[in-house]
Amino acid sequence: MLKNADAEALMQDAKSMQSAALERLAEDDWRDAAEKTWCAARNATEALVLEVDESESQRSTKIEVAMRNIARRRGGEWVRLRSLYSDIVHYLHAEALYEGAYTDDVPELVREGTAFVELAEKLAQS
Repeated sequence: MLKNADAEALMQDAKSMQSAALERLAEDDWRDAAEKTWCAARNATEALVLEVDESESQRSTKIEVAMRNIARRRGGEWVRLRSLYSDIVHYLHAEALYEGAYTDDVPELVREGTAFVELAEKLAQS
């Protein structure tokens, strides 16, 4: 459970979206699965930023900028999470969802979305 109520709500939504993404992938709807994983990653990232540095969240209109700033300061698993977020944004959001381009990265990244949400929650709780 996260201390910030808004962050907790976002994290719960991220978990729900990622679960739905895996269901859609199992039904071979890779495009909807990609969208749901992107939404899950976005919400988990916003929850994480809100929980660990609300001032960063308020200072940055783009959650990606806030995440990058925090990852630079903290290093370690934060850098790994930021890198995976970038992959999800590029391959799932931009290419799969908007361009309709399927690659072997799509199902792999949809599945990695679960690890992303779990790591974001772990970092938010630490």
